[in-house]
Amino acid sequence: MKTEKLIDLLARDGKPVKPMQHPPVRFAIWLLLTSALILFTYPAVSYFFGHPFQLNRDLTGFFLLFATTLILGFLAFVLNSPVLMNPILKYLISAVFFIWIARTIVMVFFLEESVFEHLMHMYSGHPHTGCMANTYIYFIIPFFIIILMLRTGYTLDKHLAGFYAVTASLSIAELMTSAMCPHAEPLHTLVWHIVPIIPLPIAVWILSEKIFTNAK
Repeated sequence: MKTEKLIDLLARDGKPVKPMQHPPVRFAIWLLLTSALILFTYPAVSYFFGHPFQLNRDLTGFFLLFATTLILGFLAFVLNSPVLMNPILKYLISAVFFIWIARTIVMVFFLEESVFEHLMHMYSGHPHTGCMANTYIYFIIPFFIIILMLRTGYTLDKHLAGFYAVTASLSIAELMTSAMCPHAEPLHTLVWHIVPIIPLPIAVWILSEKIFTNAK
């Protein structure tokens, strides 16, 4: 078969590929879908696990988490497109989330009572499992959506894209959990908000290759 005929045959059998939307558009769609589902599930989650929504008392922590959501969520979609990023910038930009965690840990040591006494007092009372439930529920919603969207593209750096996706989703989860939690103590945030989520980014990092294996 001549080359020209082979090309014509392949062209006739080929299916047109719909061009992928630009990263800012896909990022905006992710935020809108996530916000809509969170608003839809909020009444049930608040009834079973949380408290009425309240203004965040830690504005610095709020802005760090909000910045993490915007920056890393957007970068996850950038990595899912043929755009080159500065290798150093790719990792330095992730520091926003870790600044929030480090800040919380440092604040723990400025409690009026000792950390040990505070822990004993915390565990002797009612366990705050509602905070963990809130965090995991509000993590699943944005993470499930962003992974489905990322799998429609092709990601070269799967581990980093997975890390961006899980960290942006965890930031949304913590924003919601902290807004529904009546306890503003840094140690409570560390024990019941941060420690329970540590396995999530580790698991996603390990499974990133499998998560994106069937991505186009």
